[in-house]
Amino acid sequence: MIKNILTVDLEDWFQWSLELFDGIRDREGIVRPTGRVVKNAQMLLSILEKYDTRATFFVLGTVAESFPSLISEICGHGHEIATHGYSHKLVYKQSEEEFREDLRMSLHVIESITGDKVWGYRAPYFSITEDSLWALKILREEGLKYDASVFPLKRKLYGVRDIDKITIDKIVELPVSKISLFGYEFPFGGGGYLRLYPYGLTKWAIKKLNKQKKAAMVYIHPYEIDTDGLQGDCVGGGIKTELTKFTQRFNRGSMENKIRALLKDFSFTTIKDWLSL
Repeated sequence: MIKNILTVDLEDWFQWSLELFDGIRDREGIVRPTGRVVKNAQMLLSILEKYDTRATFFVLGTVAESFPSLISEICGHGHEIATHGYSHKLVYKQSEEEFREDLRMSLHVIESITGDKVWGYRAPYFSITEDSLWALKILREEGLKYDASVFPLKRKLYGVRDIDKITIDKIVELPVSKISLFGYEFPFGGGGYLRLYPYGLTKWAIKKLNKQKKAAMVYIHPYEIDTDGLQGDCVGGGIKTELTKFTQRFNRGSMENKIRALLKDFSFTTIKDWLSL
């Protein structure tokens, strides 16, 4: 059975897009997570443990800084810890110097907790695009071995038109999975796509990739299994658009069962083990 890749973006739900929230910010202008991120992560850890599955957790630096015991708990369950950056700022809205500093801050706080070297990175909101490919060189210079930031289809705020034409020097790129259907290419296997699609479609897509001897990249957020609401009071001014409310709430009630089905139907591992780093 082919080993697929399971990844978790560890952040509080309102940290995913700092552009959409007024938020509660500290003196440095950073939006800090709430304790709900711990509850949701622990719920996900319990599910993963039941199915004896290990994942790569892309940890936001502010989450690690606020809840170091949670990061230690994740490590204790045998999962890989990678970095999601420090403050969840879009890469293409940073200068090269700002990006390097944000990366270094995240690595420092995470590695000081785990005692282990971080090997991988995922950009907030898949924000390594054609305009910010310079970030890959910085990742390599800072000692990282792989990146999982590229969305292989062009979207309004992120994505790369043709990843096959991108030259990546000395760093492994692991893009989001996509599948061809009726002459079109569709992303699948993570986040809103996993909530949106019927499980049967996701299962079919992974099976199709596996038959081609390719591993699927699945990504999830712990907050997506939180059905208690969006906790808008936690972010000051709250949600700025009704569309955001809808997309964030959509099908959360189905997410836990879909994750359980995936773990039952397929074999998953961490990126580090998949690459044998």
